[in-house]
Amino acid sequence: MKKLLQITSCIFVFIVMPLLSHFEGSSLIACILDSECDDDNLCTDDWCYKPPLWPIGECRNDLRDCDDGIFCTLDFCIPDGGGCIHDEDDSLCDDGNPCSRDYCDDDAFGEEDQCDHQPDDTATCDDMLFCNGTESCSGGTCVHSGDPCPAGTFCNEATYSCDATPPVASTTTTRKSSSTTTSIEQLTTSTTVQPIPSTYSISGYVTGDVVEGVSILLSGTATITLTTDIEGYYAFTELTSGYYNITPKMDGYSFAPPYHVIQNLTNNLYNMDFVSTKIPCVIEFICGEDAYEAEFLRNYRDSVLTQTPEGQELIRLYYQWSPVIVNVMEENEEFEDEVRELIDEVLELISETE
Repeated sequence: MKKLLQITSCIFVFIVMPLLSHFEGSSLIACILDSECDDDNLCTDDWCYKPPLWPIGECRNDLRDCDDGIFCTLDFCIPDGGGCIHDEDDSLCDDGNPCSRDYCDDDAFGEEDQCDHQPDDTATCDDMLFCNGTESCSGGTCVHSGDPCPAGTFCNEATYSCDATPPVASTTTTRKSSSTTTSIEQLTTSTTVQPIPSTYSISGYVTGDVVEGVSILLSGTATITLTTDIEGYYAFTELTSGYYNITPKMDGYSFAPPYHVIQNLTNNLYNMDFVSTKIPCVIEFICGEDAYEAEFLRNYRDSVLTQTPEGQELIRLYYQWSPVIVNVMEENEEFEDEVRELIDEVLELISETE
C-alpha cells in the first residue's frame, strides 16, 4: 500500500503540478478551495475533491438533487437562473370528492399529509341519476334533493320519468324517501377506483469507439444502472413522471453529450443517445499502443490497481487528466520529455514492488 501511495503521489506531483504550471491562467479543473469550482450553473453542487494526503484536488460539479420530499410538487432545475424549482401540482392531490377543492401544500415537508382538501360548495356533483333528485355540494358533501316525482307516482330510473305504475322488476330502482339529504348509496353502491399511475420509458444507443458494456446511470426520481447490449442499446422502463439524469460511464472513454437531463418525464423518450470517444492515452502517446511499457502498465492496472479503492481512484484520475496532458505534450516537447522521464521512474518503482 505504501508503494502504491508513492506511485500515486509521484504521478500527481510530477505530472499534474507541471501541467498546472504550463497552463497557468487557463481554466483547469484543479483546485484547492471549493470556491474555485463555481461553474455558474445553479443546477450543480460545486466542490473541490482531494484524495487523502494530496495538497491539490479536482473540481466536482455534481448535478443537484432538487427533490423537496413533497410528492405533489414537480421538481426541476433551471441552470441559467432560478436553480431548483418546485411547482405545485394540485391534480396529484385529487381525493375523488367533487365537493372539495384540493391543494398541494409545499410547506408540508416531512409530514404524512401533504395535501389540503377544503369544502367547495360552488362545485357541482351530478351523479347522473334521476330518482335521487338534483345534487349540490354542502359542507364538502354531495347532497341530493330527493325523489323528484309527485306523490302517487313512481320514479323510473331507466326512462328518467315519473310513471303512474311501478317499473317492471328488471328496471326497478329502490323507492326513496322524500328526505332532502337522501344519500346516493340508497340507489347504488359506489366503488372508488384508484387511478393507475402512468409509467414511461427512456431508451437510446451508445455509438462510436465503444458500444457494448457501457454503464448507463439513471438518477433523480429513481436510481438505476444498466449496461448497453452488443448494439449499444439501453432502456429504462416503468418510470414514473419526475426529474431524471442519464450519465454514461466507461473507463478510458468520454461521451458526448456527457449526460442527458429530463426536467419532467411525461412521455416515452427514445433518442437519448451518446457518442463514445476513446480518451487519448499518455502511455500510448509516449511509448506506442503496442509497446512493452504500455502492456506492462495495462497489466499492472488490471491486476493491482483495480483491487483497491486507492488504485481505482488513480485509474479514474489518469483517464480524467490524460487528454489534457496529451494536448500539452503535442504542443510542448519539453513537457513531453518530462513525462517520458517520469514514466521510466514509475516503471522502475512498480518493478521494485513485484
